[in-house]
Amino acid sequence: MRLLLSSIALFSLLPFSAWQLYRWRLEHLKNDPNYQIRRIVQFNKRLPDQVIADLLDLGRPTSLYAFSVAKGQKRLEEHMLIEKAHIEKRFPDALLVDLKLRSAAVRLGDLVDAGIDRGGCLFPISESKRLTTFFLGIDPRQVHWGMILTGQRYAKACEVLDFFSKRSLKLGLFVERIDTARAFEESLGRCEVVVHLSEQSHVEKAGRRSLLVHHWIVRLPTVGYEKRWPDLRALCEQLKLEHGEMALGELREEFAPRILDLRIENLGFVK
Repeated sequence: MRLLLSSIALFSLLPFSAWQLYRWRLEHLKNDPNYQIRRIVQFNKRLPDQVIADLLDLGRPTSLYAFSVAKGQKRLEEHMLIEKAHIEKRFPDALLVDLKLRSAAVRLGDLVDAGIDRGGCLFPISESKRLTTFFLGIDPRQVHWGMILTGQRYAKACEVLDFFSKRSLKLGLFVERIDTARAFEESLGRCEVVVHLSEQSHVEKAGRRSLLVHHWIVRLPTVGYEKRWPDLRALCEQLKLEHGEMALGELREEFAPRILDLRIENLGFVK
C-alpha cells in the first residue's frame, strides 16, 4: 500500500517537474546573449530598419525568446503609415519583417501633403502620382494622422468620385478635384458639389494633329446630380468643338477652365 501511494505521488509530481524544468530552461534562454535580437531583415525594404526597431522598442537588449510576435505586429500596425505587418523569428538573432504600407486613394486638399487610403485612414504622403483631391471643408485642428474619416461630406465625395470614375474611363476624363465643403448647406443657393474634370481630345488642322486639353469646373446639386450627366456631356462636346475651332495647330494646346453650372434641373449655365 505504501509502495502504491509512493508511486502515485511520484507520477503526480512528474508534470509539475517538467513544467518547472521548462520554465527554468526558458528563463535561461531569455538571458542568453546568443539569442538577443541584433538584426531586422525585411522582405521588401519599406521603412528604415532603425524606424522598425524604434517602433518595436528594441532600444534595449531583447531576446528572441522574450519577444512577442503578436504584440510586435500590433505595434507596427498602430503606426499611421503601416496597413499590415507580419513578423517571423529567425534564430539565433533576427526578426523577419514584411510590411504593407498604406497607399493613398485620394489626396485631402484641406491639409498639406495628406492622403486618404481606401479604408478612410488619413496619413501623410509625399508621392507625386496623380490623384483626385477631396476638399471637405475640414478644420485641420480637428483631425490627426491615423484617424478614420467619416461624415456625410466625406461619404458624398466618395460617392461622387465612384460615379464619375465609372463613366470617365472610356471618355478620357480625369477627376481632378471634388469639393463637398458646401454640399449640405441649408441655403439652396449655396448648396452644391463642385467637380473639377480634365479631358483630352484631338483635332486635325493643316494636316497636323493637335492634342487639346480641356478643363471643366462642374457645379452640381448634392442630390440628383446623376441626372445631370447627359446634360454635362452635351455641354462638354459643344465646348470641345468650340475649342477645336480656336486651336492654333500646336502639338499640345490647353484651354482655360470653363464653369458649367448644372445645379438647376433642365438649365445649364456656361462661363
